[in-house]
Amino acid sequence: MNRVLVAALSFAALLSSAAGAHAQDESADNETTWLKGSLKEGTVLKGPKDVPAFLVRVAGGQAAMPSLFIDVPSGGRIVVLTPARETTLAHVPADRPARVAFGQWKVLQIAVFDESDQKLFEGAVARPHARVFLNIRPGWDEPRATKALETLSTIARASAGNEDALDAAKKLPAQQDDRIAAALLQEVLGNGSGPPADAATPAACSDAEISDFVARLQNAAFDSKRTDYVETHARGSHYYTVDQALRIVKVFSFGEGRVKAIAALAPRIIDRKNFSRIYDALTFSSEKDQVREIEKKLGPPIGGNAACTDAETSEIVARLEKEAFDDGRVKVLESASAGRTFVCQQVAKLVKTFTFGDGQVKAVKVLLPRISDRENFARIYDVVTFESDRERIKKLEKAAR
Repeated sequence: MNRVLVAALSFAALLSSAAGAHAQDESADNETTWLKGSLKEGTVLKGPKDVPAFLVRVAGGQAAMPSLFIDVPSGGRIVVLTPARETTLAHVPADRPARVAFGQWKVLQIAVFDESDQKLFEGAVARPHARVFLNIRPGWDEPRATKALETLSTIARASAGNEDALDAAKKLPAQQDDRIAAALLQEVLGNGSGPPADAATPAACSDAEISDFVARLQNAAFDSKRTDYVETHARGSHYYTVDQALRIVKVFSFGEGRVKAIAALAPRIIDRKNFSRIYDALTFSSEKDQVREIEKKLGPPIGGNAACTDAETSEIVARLEKEAFDDGRVKVLESASAGRTFVCQQVAKLVKTFTFGDGQVKAVKVLLPRISDRENFARIYDVVTFESDRERIKKLEKAAR
């Protein structure tokens, strides 16, 4: 793993130095530059070691959030770099593809390594409407990869409702050379649930480990020393749940130390969907605003996004109702929605907590990219007070198609 970590740091340094270091908005500049050079459909690329790679965009499926699925049958590791230069490392299991969520970004830089830490692929992938599959096939030659890409493209068009492609897909053999094609074919023909979605989420520290670490922090005399301990701990192989992060953060005496601790721990939190609880450890609005900026710059959630449960929706509603004004509710919603997907019925409950039409529109704008059943979007209009606001929301939904 050390070789991959070194490569990840080099990868991030190279791209960040090459992309508009003097621009006022470096993230936007990086995003624009990477989009121009992003990997195109319909082409088999040769990566390092002449390993063929190709991608296909597929509509529908359970992963309605814009997601990248990376399939390496031999397994491997991924380095994900966002335009804000946040780097995430993830594992690709040998038995299923790994999923990477795009979050707010229009494009991500991806580097893929095999289990022996040899680089198989490096390039930019643009965000699709729903799903894009990046297939990396060590041991294949170009003709074999080209044939697999043609088959996948047929299945993708069939998934989008193309009748000619659907007829062609029905004639394809169920046993495919490419396991992604086989799984997607089952999905299109109604014979299966589609490809498996997510890579395994890394295991968080045990509660005993956290208790030992908290005791060590409590023995430190000053927050500055505690910050050193937390930053060192988070740079290792440790991952945390939000509740564990809260236990660590609450040891700090002052807000400045708590913000620094959160900055160190945030990229290693495995249940990003619960991140809004972190704000409970902060007293002043200025500290919360600092943490919101930290949260905005985080990379894709570890393990991808998760569907919000009804119980979690009720918890978010309760948090929103505690806020006195709609502006505060928008900030809470931005944090609480991270790492989650929602169905329209849940979105309607959340939007209903907003007092004024402008707040309702802003709430829909926050949640729109995270809706998994866009076909039921009309349910949201029922809780919007004014027709003028419904029209604004209709324009947002239309623009997001």
